[in-house]
Amino acid sequence: MALQSGLARSVDHRSLVYLAIWLILFVGLSINPSKNFLVGIVAYLPLWLFAWTMLASLGVKLLDHPRQQKRLKFGLAGYGSVVVCLALVAFQLWPSYFQKTGVINRASIQQIGQDLRPFLPKPWDCFVQSDFYLFSFASAYYLMDANTGWRQPLAWPGDTGVSMDTYVKKTIPKCNAVLVYEEGIRAFHNLVSPPGVNFYPQITEEFFKAAKRYVQSPASGFKLFKTYPVAIRTDIRLSAPQPRSLTLKMYVKDSQLPQPKG
Repeated sequence: MALQSGLARSVDHRSLVYLAIWLILFVGLSINPSKNFLVGIVAYLPLWLFAWTMLASLGVKLLDHPRQQKRLKFGLAGYGSVVVCLALVAFQLWPSYFQKTGVINRASIQQIGQDLRPFLPKPWDCFVQSDFYLFSFASAYYLMDANTGWRQPLAWPGDTGVSMDTYVKKTIPKCNAVLVYEEGIRAFHNLVSPPGVNFYPQITEEFFKAAKRYVQSPASGFKLFKTYPVAIRTDIRLSAPQPRSLTLKMYVKDSQLPQPKG
């Protein structure tokens, strides 16, 4: 009882502020009908901080009792051993293709950024990204520098008021480069989205389809510059997950391409 009373007194009740923040965020996000999966990390950060500050307070108090020190050390050593062993087992069971997926995509994103840089020399130069999931958008971070700053991808349309083909013909020529999937935006969507779930607004999907049709037409003034592999991780819960890959194509304005000498 004395130990329990001491532990209760040792807990820093300021840690409860983290718990209160988490509860406020949880309730607020649950009430709001508009969900954003990107806020999960932010919402659970206070809960994570609360748990660790409470455990730290208890651990410090236990170290003041010689009888509990050995138990605490054995407990921490056992917990660490279990975590390391489970991590090694998970790594061994992880299919080799999925281990390489991140490496392949990171290399493609970096290469896209390097290849885009010569075609976007000014801060207001833009490019058209390839998909709603911002895969090619990440390459914009490799375009930033101290002199010219950020290159802005072309924004997706809302209500255009005209046909999508007409809208694309008016807006895409403002950009120097366009990224599209060889297999089409629907093939990309089918691989990255759960069955029966459609994250794309219809107008956004129409924009990507129209952009592909436009840059592939001879009259657009765009030419194919380079292709890049995109590795897709299918659901690992499947009994036999199949590796999938897509091809990302970069089209560049003919006027921006190096002209042959002579």
